[in-house]
Amino acid sequence: MNIAIKYFTTSQPMTLCILMATPYAVYKLTAFGSGHPIQWAVLVVVFLSAMLGWIHSICHESNARLDPEYQLSPFRIQLMKFAFIMPFFGLAIYVYSVLIPLHNGVLHTLPGWMIYVHFTVLGCIAYSIWTAATQLMTLKHGRKTIFLDIYGPVFAMWFCFIGVWFLQKTVIRELSD
Repeated sequence: MNIAIKYFTTSQPMTLCILMATPYAVYKLTAFGSGHPIQWAVLVVVFLSAMLGWIHSICHESNARLDPEYQLSPFRIQLMKFAFIMPFFGLAIYVYSVLIPLHNGVLHTLPGWMIYVHFTVLGCIAYSIWTAATQLMTLKHGRKTIFLDIYGPVFAMWFCFIGVWFLQKTVIRELSD
């Protein structure tokens, strides 16, 4: 785990951008991903691993370097672990209960309960982004943050392809040994 955290917090923006954009490029430029739902899911897992790995590495390293009064509580650390894992479970649920039956011709409409899974996954990603941005900006400013301190990093992490370009230099500067 420490190797992955070190990789995501020290890599140059171009490297991370390529890592996050590669699954999309593979999907658009090749036939991989459009032939079967499992191929598509593999590409999404690669993208989610890159995006969430970057976000959680920022949060983990920032939290470890903060003074104890600014660190996350044990409950929030467990919540971050849940928020990291839930998008992968949501993807698995989507692939096995919707995409594969659609591909096989068994299912013809999207089940209504899938919207709850979708919004749970989005909520987990949003929580991860908010927490990572808060911890990074708390480390940068050395004080409790307010909304005006973190709205930029939140949007940069949400639009991760572009956000890596702007935020990774701050990450490297703040989290370098």
